[in-house]
Amino acid sequence: MTSLKKVIKYILLLVVGLFAGVFIAGAISGAKDALSADKSDAIQAVLLDHCECESVTSFIYTKGIHFSKEDGVSTETAEYELKNCTYDNLYKEVARLNLALLEEVEGYEQLDLLKLEFVGAEKHETITIKNGVVQ
Repeated sequence: MTSLKKVIKYILLLVVGLFAGVFIAGAISGAKDALSADKSDAIQAVLLDHCECESVTSFIYTKGIHFSKEDGVSTETAEYELKNCTYDNLYKEVARLNLALLEEVEGYEQLDLLKLEFVGAEKHETITIKNGVVQ
């Protein structure tokens, strides 16, 4: 009888230990996620500082696994609308903005997918940047 009680006691301790371990691991993971702020505000601030646009609006900023046929698999995605911007050459402007983002936003090169939608009176163009590289 006493050996059966010891076995049950050890099994209960093991189960309680597993639950405690899972709880602690979840708490640590949640705290780590809470401390690592998203890059959305920093990206928008850099875009506002470095481009001559009527407005810069954040459409989407997501973290998590995403899949699309166009862009493939991504874990962190952002999309911004830049309205009525002044520039001579769109691709030179995007390269300039991308360089500013690389220099000023911590961890920007780890952003899987950034889409910049340039909206004007006559044109609407979307530029995609993956991991800090203009596509």
